[in-house]
Amino acid sequence: MAISRLRAKGTSALASALLMLAAGCEGAKTVVPLIEISPAGVAAKALAAYDANQDGKIGGAELDKAYSINSALDMLGTDHQKGVTAEQIAARVQKWVDDKVGVVPVLCNVARNGAPLADAEVKFVPDAFVGDYLTQIGVGKTDENGIAIISLPREPGSDQPRGMPPGFYRVEITKAGENIPAQYNVATTLGQEISSDGALKHALAGKKMLFDLKY
Repeated sequence: MAISRLRAKGTSALASALLMLAAGCEGAKTVVPLIEISPAGVAAKALAAYDANQDGKIGGAELDKAYSINSALDMLGTDHQKGVTAEQIAARVQKWVDDKVGVVPVLCNVARNGAPLADAEVKFVPDAFVGDYLTQIGVGKTDENGIAIISLPREPGSDQPRGMPPGFYRVEITKAGENIPAQYNVATTLGQEISSDGALKHALAGKKMLFDLKY
């Protein structure tokens, strides 16, 4: 995978962890097939889902509800005020295709009011507008530091590398015996874009994928 070939000076601890996963620190050898996805199809479905006033972009209150798209504004080359056009979404999806990366290593941090939340189950569920192309749910469980490795399901003993296909995902967080509010699971307001260039850019900048739950 392309992300595994970078060895930059000053790489943060998080970037190092991502690089180790990408390089297959478990000795992964299985080739993960690339997703077949239509950039124009995804863009059209996204606009149909969120462009309520039909002005050709997702902006303002519309963007506030497009959680996975909202998470990727820096990668889409826009901001909340300008909104997101179909062309920008299509270009972003085309970038996933051009990168030719089957799965992206995903590490996320989960906290409750700033403190690590251990033993929480984290699911990355394909957003509805990419559901024609992405169908599998990624799952991980947080450790004592609130860190979870998110991955597609794997058979025991599989050498398939851990990670998620590039895409837009809803994030759902639950914990056995704890009443985590619905806004973080069944009615989630959490979303995340997964991409190889986005993961590396944010890791090298020292940015964590952090979900800090307030309850």
